[in-house]
Amino acid sequence: MGKLKWSFLWVIVFFIAVNLFVFPFRVSAITEADQSKLGKCVILYIGSPNSYVNTIKTKIDSDNGKVVPIIKNGRTLVPVRFISESLSASVNWDRDTSTVMISLNGNTAVLKPGKHTMLLNNEEKGLDVPAEIIEGRTYLPLRRLVEDVLEKNIFYNRGLIIISEKDNSFDKDADKSLIDDLIYIYGKDNATTHISGGNDHTVAIKEDGTVWAWGDYGDRNIPIPERVPNLDDVIDVSAGSKYTLALKSDGIVWCWGEINSGSGDKRYINTPVKMEKLTGVKKISAAYDGHCLAMKSDGTVWTWGIDLSLEIGPEPVLVDGLSNIVDIAAESYYSFALDKDGAVWTWGENKSELPEKVKGISGVIDVSAGQSHVLALKNDGTVWVWKYDDQALVYSGQQEGADLSVPIQVKELSGIVAISARGGGHSIALKDDGSVYIWGSNWYKDESNYLTPVMISELSGVREIASGNGHLLALKNDGSLWAFGGNGNGQIGDGSFITRKKPAITLFNRNPLKTEVLDVSAENKLAYEFDSQTEEVLDGLAEKIMSEYGYDHYEKFVQRDKMEVVIVDNAKEFINSIQPNCEIILKTGEVYNLAEAVNEVANSKYVHVDGSELIIKGIENLIIRSESADPVKLENKGFANILNFEDSMNIIIDGIYAVHELKSGSLSSDVLSFSNCQKVCVNNSILSGGSNGAALSKVNGFVFDNSVIRDCKGGIMNILDSSNIIFNNSKFKNTVVSSDLINIMSSKNVLFTSCEISNNVVVHSGEDSKYQLFNGYFVEPILLVRDTVIQNNEADYMRVYEDDIYFKNTAFDNNSFAKGVYEFD
Repeated sequence: MGKLKWSFLWVIVFFIAVNLFVFPFRVSAITEADQSKLGKCVILYIGSPNSYVNTIKTKIDSDNGKVVPIIKNGRTLVPVRFISESLSASVNWDRDTSTVMISLNGNTAVLKPGKHTMLLNNEEKGLDVPAEIIEGRTYLPLRRLVEDVLEKNIFYNRGLIIISEKDNSFDKDADKSLIDDLIYIYGKDNATTHISGGNDHTVAIKEDGTVWAWGDYGDRNIPIPERVPNLDDVIDVSAGSKYTLALKSDGIVWCWGEINSGSGDKRYINTPVKMEKLTGVKKISAAYDGHCLAMKSDGTVWTWGIDLSLEIGPEPVLVDGLSNIVDIAAESYYSFALDKDGAVWTWGENKSELPEKVKGISGVIDVSAGQSHVLALKNDGTVWVWKYDDQALVYSGQQEGADLSVPIQVKELSGIVAISARGGGHSIALKDDGSVYIWGSNWYKDESNYLTPVMISELSGVREIASGNGHLLALKNDGSLWAFGGNGNGQIGDGSFITRKKPAITLFNRNPLKTEVLDVSAENKLAYEFDSQTEEVLDGLAEKIMSEYGYDHYEKFVQRDKMEVVIVDNAKEFINSIQPNCEIILKTGEVYNLAEAVNEVANSKYVHVDGSELIIKGIENLIIRSESADPVKLENKGFANILNFEDSMNIIIDGIYAVHELKSGSLSSDVLSFSNCQKVCVNNSILSGGSNGAALSKVNGFVFDNSVIRDCKGGIMNILDSSNIIFNNSKFKNTVVSSDLINIMSSKNVLFTSCEISNNVVVHSGEDSKYQLFNGYFVEPILLVRDTVIQNNEADYMRVYEDDIYFKNTAFDNNSFAKGVYEFD
């Protein structure tokens, strides 16, 4: 049927005006006040194996699901041990005498199955119904056990049982909303889909029928799940790009998300809107591109559009040529439907408007569509895949040059019970043993052969899966929701913006009686804890680097006995004195402005001017220093790098106050720049301004000692393809940028020791900003930071990965990392 495009803001306005105050409120969700009231209660339901003890969901008997509260001869019987121990009583079973002893707060009850009496504090008490053995467990009348022996309150209404402390009572009228919610929770779970991943957001249904969402939520990024207002009794959810669909048990579809007014002004509808003209719906599907599908209970399929401008579309249209449909999938301008006979139908952009049957596959029981490929699950537990858009492979079994639109079996998988495909070509599958497999994505452990299914070893006991554009979701049997993958918008839901390469538990919990705030700080520590053996190796490496490069630079780096000593009075003399085997002394109190002298310098073998660039090349054995302990000012107003060395070695710069004022609009000029150089030492100096204080490329042996980098405009430093780099007893401060602060890439043996990194700020460039204090990509074996103070800094993240910096004796104080300490785990 192709991509549908409609503009109809008036529909939204009408929906809001009509429906804003007429939402049904049969389930209001357990409030925090109610959660507190239920905090010391045991909640049961006749015939249910589940209980809530202190708001925590638990099985009455983990070994036998048939152990449930029952009604017999008009009396409610409950399992003695579970109830007693849940209320902190002790229970003992005397096998020889077949008696049960229950003790709590000075009360002791002794009873024997089959007898109509029990001893309570050695006094005989009659029982309306005798204790008896059911399913291998001792049962006792509810009121006799709870009120007489355990001295607690009992509330009973419509099969719901609440056991509470004496000072905490419940009333069927005053607590009606809470009681209704509890009874709903114990009712049959009608949800067909509990979790759904959108492009950069996630939605999920709790047991009380409420909907929660997080991630890129249209007008903001939410890293912690928030409840969607005015939605209850929901049985299905489907997340698109920046919009979401929800289906209630009454067959009505609701929609919310970002819309366009028609004049280009976007606004966000955060209160779900009812689709009045769509009824009797059984299943929904929201595509990334904005078109939506709904399958009705009569087996028909309907479609409508939320196009790329994200305008919620008009009334749905019947898709002709389909009947007896049992499943649907919408994605990227294409649609798929599965009929009751196991055939898959497709229609969409550049295809016939009428659905066509997919050839080469039958016996399908589930279908899932990604942005360019489709997964199908057959009734024999096998998974099949094919392409419908481009020719890129999405499975290792596909062959280059073959017709990828022909379904082929994913031979590595069997016993599969659920599938999910989404953007980026990745696929996941759930096996009948609760294990999960992934392929088509290399963001799980950087798998090299990522087109072959691999088991996600960190996941087990999974009962439902879903995937977003770059993140994966797994709902476990215990109700916990786990996720990993892209998290730049908070779509993982673990309270951070850290991209996870292994599953992390989210802050969403399907137990509606408990607000569970997990301690994400434990997973987001400032310093990663390495094992002792690794620490020993890294400590040894730091000592080795310092021993070889960190001391006696005048002896190790240069040969002063071969040098000619030159004292210079101005910038022109300074530039013309630069040559091998030379010690250049600058006078204290003078200001050497290179921009004023550069036009008077004739190109030489070692120094030449290229446009606005002063290049020092091929120099060996050179010292540039102040005549005293006070740094001499070396500046460059409006010129390029202050000093730019290429292909040089054995260089010492000592006692220089280098100030670089950038030209307007220029961010490519650094204070000191070294390319393809060896053995360079900057000592007792101040580098201020410029794009970066120091820029290194292919440098081996660089020491920055007792010096300062401050007030830079593009970053503190930029190090590339370099090795044996030491920053010792130095300060890096007061730099405000819209980029990474310390940028070190593809380098080896980099050490910060006895330094201070303080008062540096990353100015956020928007919600997608991902700038770090330390951007250390591919630093071998790892960036070393020891005996250092890191304080009063602001950035999106501290570093890229959780374990890419070894911090030793490092103090952290008053730093702010808006999206997390690290971006990737």
